[in-house]
Amino acid sequence: MSNTALATTNKDPIYISNMAPKGVDGRVWAKVLKEQLLASKDGEPTDEELLYFAQVCQSTGLDPTKREIYGIYRNVKQKDGSYKPRLSIQTGIDGFRRTAEESGKYAGSKEPEFIYDPNIVIGVNVDGTTKTVPNTAKVTVMKLMGDRIIETTRTANWPDYYPGDGQGAMWRKLPETMLAKVAEAQALRVAFPNCAQLYLSEEMQQAETMPEVSGIDMNKVAEQVSNAQTTDELMSLINGLSIEQQKQIMTLANAKAQELIAKEDSDAAPAAN
Repeated sequence: MSNTALATTNKDPIYISNMAPKGVDGRVWAKVLKEQLLASKDGEPTDEELLYFAQVCQSTGLDPTKREIYGIYRNVKQKDGSYKPRLSIQTGIDGFRRTAEESGKYAGSKEPEFIYDPNIVIGVNVDGTTKTVPNTAKVTVMKLMGDRIIETTRTANWPDYYPGDGQGAMWRKLPETMLAKVAEAQALRVAFPNCAQLYLSEEMQQAETMPEVSGIDMNKVAEQVSNAQTTDELMSLINGLSIEQQKQIMTLANAKAQELIAKEDSDAAPAAN
């Protein structure tokens, strides 16, 4: 049996030694992955889920043994009204920034901007008092491309992410901070492909009340991924998919991302004299 890939019986995790961080025993690492997934799932995680989690940990450089990244199952509402658990890979906003820094091209971000629309005032109840919250947050992240800085801006709208009064205590307490995190995470995913499989818990809180998107032809999506001309185009395709759909094309998308990054780096490099 190969010493780089060992699938054991009795639902033990898939062990892939070369995916563990340097200096970490692979079997211990795999055990941590499994325990983290078990913590939020009713039943054993599948080998495919464990492998997916391990691949994302490896590609981002985040260490699950330090709780820099974790897998969590959320119940996604189906069209028939039932709920089905779906795995999402989550980290904090610092995990996003660190993953972007791993590319060597992260140049920080601008201060978030907020829109308070006087024509569409949104208020939430905080200790019996109505508090006005932003309609929209906008964040711009910066990426070094040769001798240029490329800016990527994304916005997040309050109605799209506020999880409701039952789960929204922190949203009501720190509305600008919470909405800005979501906008920044979106911008980082678009600008840095190694952030593509990461999500914030703040982004996913509404997932349990939102119906699953279905009816997408994954063969057509794979063709669009293969034909993407820029990283922006590629990330727009990926971000439009559900977690389960992203898992289906992760290998193809990662390979395409590396190809496009190399091309864009070459195009941005100053011509030799």
